Amino acid sequence: MIRLVWRGIRFARGRAVALAAGMLVAAVAFSLLTASVEVNAAQVKGVVNANWRGEYDLLVLPRRSVQTGAGQTGAGQTGAGQHLVQVNYLSTSSSGITMAQYATIARLPGVAVAAPLEIVGYLLETAYIPVVLSPAAAGRSGSRVLVVTSRYTADQGLSAYPPYDEGYVYITTDHVTPQGPQPTYQGPKTNGLTTGPTERLPDGKSVTVCPVTFPIPAGQSAPFQRTPGLLDGDCYSRAGGIPGPVEGMVAWSFPVLVAGIDPRAESKLTGLGRAMTSGKYLAEGQGPVVSIPNGPGLALDEVPVLASTASFDGDIDHVTVSLLPSSAVTEARSGASQAAMTRAFGSRPGTPVMQTTITGAAAWRRLLTELKPTAAQYNSSQPQAVGQYWTSGPVTYRPGPDGQLDPVTVSNPVSIWTAGLGVGGDEYVKAPPAAADTGYRALTETLETYGEGKVNGNEPLLQIRLTGEFDPERLAGFSGGGPGSPLASYRAPLLTGADAASRAALANQPLEPDGNMAGYAQQPPLLYTTLAGAAALVSTAQSYAGIGTQEAAQLGSIVAAPIGSVRVRVSGLRGTVQEQVDKIGAIGEDIEKATGLQVIITAGASPYPVTIGLPAAKFGRPALQLTEDWTQTDAALLVLHQADRESLALLVLILVVCALFLSGAALAGVRGRRTEIGALRAVGWGRRQVFTMVLGEVVALGIAAGLAGAGLSAGLISGLGLHVPLSRALLVLPVAAVLATVSGLAPSWAASRIPPAEALQPAARAPRRGGRRVRTVTGLAITGIVRAPGRSAVAATGLAVGVAGLTVLLAAHVSFATSIGDSELAGLVTGSTRGTDLVSVLLTIALSAGGVADLTYLNLRERAGELAALAASGWGRRQLGRLLTGEAVVTAGTGSVVGAAIGLTVAGVAFGLTLPVLATAALAAVGGTAVTLAAVITVLLFTSGRPLAAVLAADE
Repeated sequence: MIRLVWRGIRFARGRAVALAAGMLVAAVAFSLLTASVEVNAAQVKGVVNANWRGEYDLLVLPRRSVQTGAGQTGAGQTGAGQHLVQVNYLSTSSSGITMAQYATIARLPGVAVAAPLEIVGYLLETAYIPVVLSPAAAGRSGSRVLVVTSRYTADQGLSAYPPYDEGYVYITTDHVTPQGPQPTYQGPKTNGLTTGPTERLPDGKSVTVCPVTFPIPAGQSAPFQRTPGLLDGDCYSRAGGIPGPVEGMVAWSFPVLVAGIDPRAESKLTGLGRAMTSGKYLAEGQGPVVSIPNGPGLALDEVPVLASTASFDGDIDHVTVSLLPSSAVTEARSGASQAAMTRAFGSRPGTPVMQTTITGAAAWRRLLTELKPTAAQYNSSQPQAVGQYWTSGPVTYRPGPDGQLDPVTVSNPVSIWTAGLGVGGDEYVKAPPAAADTGYRALTETLETYGEGKVNGNEPLLQIRLTGEFDPERLAGFSGGGPGSPLASYRAPLLTGADAASRAALANQPLEPDGNMAGYAQQPPLLYTTLAGAAALVSTAQSYAGIGTQEAAQLGSIVAAPIGSVRVRVSGLRGTVQEQVDKIGAIGEDIEKATGLQVIITAGASPYPVTIGLPAAKFGRPALQLTEDWTQTDAALLVLHQADRESLALLVLILVVCALFLSGAALAGVRGRRTEIGALRAVGWGRRQVFTMVLGEVVALGIAAGLAGAGLSAGLISGLGLHVPLSRALLVLPVAAVLATVSGLAPSWAASRIPPAEALQPAARAPRRGGRRVRTVTGLAITGIVRAPGRSAVAATGLAVGVAGLTVLLAAHVSFATSIGDSELAGLVTGSTRGTDLVSVLLTIALSAGGVADLTYLNLRERAGELAALAASGWGRRQLGRLLTGEAVVTAGTGSVVGAAIGLTVAGVAFGLTLPVLATAALAAVGGTAVTLAAVITVLLFTSGRPLAAVLAADE
């Protein structure tokens, strides 16, 4: 039998070479495709391994603090199934975890670091920024009065707020004696006291200029009034007496979010101690420092804080200096009260003589300078004393079109701006201009003191004292700034235009936070104190004598459970990402059991873009469509699970496609040998002998193809840049043998069923019924297909297999890219695997082209007699080519459509029907038709040089 198999191959070299070529293509393609899948999976795991873990692995929150559903808050699960949390969600998580629960978490086995975060709230600090007058504004001679006016803009200039007067500058030619030390407020006996520099007039009289009248108000009659109740003046003399440059003053109200931390744990987790740029780092357990007397009956305790060098503030103050008419000089030296000066200067129109701008970054730098303790500062009336603080709630969203989230606006009452240090009755703080704009968060004010200079019970007045500064960009990963990083603690969310109109409105710049505490863009904490310092701020507010019962209960719960979140990093992780995440999850369960708190696994988290539909604001900003990176907490596991699923599907697909291709080629070969096999059956061969002979030929050809394919695979693996060992090429031999055996079973079984009478059937048959007269080559092509449907079915089936395989392959790649979402980690994965995906597609197309060409050649061999008869009757090569091309077009169209339908069905079951999957099916169908035509043309060109019928009729 072996000798007979060898002779069958030897004396039918053409058929054997064609069949071996198909096996070679299938075996090499199988080897390369599996290598491509392996490389793709390795790349996915490599990207995930490098980016899946951020600064912390677990986020511990109070029970039920994270709501589910976009219609409630900025945290939870979206309709698409991704678990998303707003990037600066921690800024609104203020309390709910006790110190005992925190200590329990820190002591649990496997917890390397447990870093608490307590959000106290916003302090409204004031930066006093000097505006140096230009020589043109100050003038070179004569006396003059100039008014300094501020006009703030925000949102990249889209929001413009009403201007208001900051103060005035009085320049005189007379000698001025500077004011002595400013007296401190000492109760009613200082009411009405006026103080200021003294100007000596030409007639010898002395008058007080730039007066300040006691009591100095800590607030004003309305939080957003155009002009404060009283204007402060700065006096200068051209005759000497007050040295230095001529300058006015701008008071910038700066909302600053304050948070309490454990300094040691925070430095270990984020590297905060190593990010210091000046000063000293916070000490463990450090609380308010020794109180400093500041007047009879008053005391001042200073809370130590670290400050970020970045303000994350997009406000700009457009300062205008205007020259008042000369009559204002008379008012300035009249000795009138501060209130009279304010009325007189506010009613006179001025001429602008100077303009300048102050950015939020510059104002922040000035504020940090003022927060540093100096002796001169203690002689003032507590400019940075803590009279109140504010907390903001989370944003609520409504579902918008196409998955967009629309923030719900919130209206806060004017009463939340009550001045805690008011000494003249009901007064309000000077709220930032942007605070009058559209709000999206509910604000709550907590008062530290109440009016008439009284303090809460026996508690001292608190003030912020800067101990050092840190640069947030020096922190590891900017504490949440890259793939795999969880929620950010030290940076503002990045809000960019999601459509062309929004990008144009923002001038391709991000939308930044501003002075609106209730605004959408929210700053991170800018000041960090210890948990003891945070406790001092809350406990002082709790002792406020005028506090209501409900507010007292709320503050009591904060004092009892001050911590808003605990960030946990786990130790001792080993194994795969899945195994490490499982261990992290187990420790999270231990934390939940020990404390009853809610735990979110942030390991494997990644930024995920969410579209925000921001409505138009009150002061000019139009409606914007923004992209905001939220945090997808399960991104890494989702990528790995989908990658494993795709790899398994592709391996099964490759095996099935290769086996079916070989089966089709072998079946085509058997069809061409029906007469030969019928003769063998007629002389006494049994079915088992025929089965063994045909299968033996197929296996022998498979082994030969494997030997040749091993070297070819080695070269292709190197050339295509598939980073797998070259020893992988040796797998081609066993793969070819196995594929040949499996694919040869069906053809061998079909050959064994050929009856002996097949050898006696004539080559030509009479038509079964009268047919139509054929007048065109295309009609003859269709008639040929209908006359011998079995032959055409083999070719169409081979093409259908290729198109179905290509459809499923493309659908798998599209589904993988879609299923892993739009997170930043997913973007890195798809970017890293794009090359191997392309290689897989190209290899599948090459496999389809090779298989179709092989089937085409074998079918042409089967039709050698028919084509020879046509050639003998006068048909030329061009006419034969048109005939074969016409048959190929019909066969290709049928096979491509059927294959696309089969592939679409399989892809729909495996990955779901989506528009991209439908598009890939159509693309594969068009590609299958093109591949078939290319294969037919290639075969025809290959057989050029001699008459086609003679070439095919010769058994070589």
